[in-house]
Amino acid sequence: MTGGGGGRGSIAASASERGADRAREPTNRYGLAGLSGLRRFLAEPSAAPPPAREVCELCATPVPPEHPHLVHVADRRMVCACGPCGFLFSNPGAGEYRRIPDRVLVDPDHAVSDAVWDALKIPVGIAFFLRNSVRGTVVACYPGPAGATESELELEAFAAGIGAGPLAAELEPDVEALLVRRAGAGRTAGEAECLLVPVDACYRLVGLVRRRWRGFDGGSEAWEAIDGFFAELRERAVEIRAVPAAATARGTAPGTAPGTAVGWLYSEQTGAKPPHCDGGEG
Repeated sequence: MTGGGGGRGSIAASASERGADRAREPTNRYGLAGLSGLRRFLAEPSAAPPPAREVCELCATPVPPEHPHLVHVADRRMVCACGPCGFLFSNPGAGEYRRIPDRVLVDPDHAVSDAVWDALKIPVGIAFFLRNSVRGTVVACYPGPAGATESELELEAFAAGIGAGPLAAELEPDVEALLVRRAGAGRTAGEAECLLVPVDACYRLVGLVRRRWRGFDGGSEAWEAIDGFFAELRERAVEIRAVPAAATARGTAPGTAPGTAVGWLYSEQTGAKPPHCDGGEG
């Protein structure tokens, strides 16, 4: 009997202590402990799931961060590809896709004046131009806070200005573009630039502008990123110049006969061969 009474006393004491603990815990006006309901939010958050690995959109093979891109010509859609799938579509006419090259060219002698730019009637200072083989025309697009905007292009003005240089003659339809920056576009009074670039680089610029643009003029962060983007392209660029054909035996413009007034001369400083050279003498 004595042992049983002691047990009941211990149980009563424990219940009393638990009641005292609850009394010390803050309660709300409904008499419920306020902190006990919040404890579940104080737990350590679970680890974020690893980012999904990119795969080839044609065969589902995982691809590394640096991988080829293809353009679906009919609807101008870009897809990621593995090396073998990229190789399959490296040549024009290989199918509904075309592989995007990775070359960057610059013509330092072909200036884009304010008059040339004004004739294009493009309302901003940066734009890119590509030949659309489906529509049989040149398309102009420019980046902005809402993405890429397509602009109605005066084809005569393009042909007489930006389209008159050797870069335009080198331009591969659907997969390359002429990326042009007007003189003074941005926070600094820089010179005008015209580069032949892969079309996916243009859409990388579109994404950069969309993410970084703030306010009416973009803000310093956006323009610093844009300046860095163009600087990176300039470092990769191979120079190409229009010269009298008699001055060089390296080749002539695609589709022109020997002895015509224009030929292509690639920069000796880079040691690069012409983009269409397959390893023989340039």
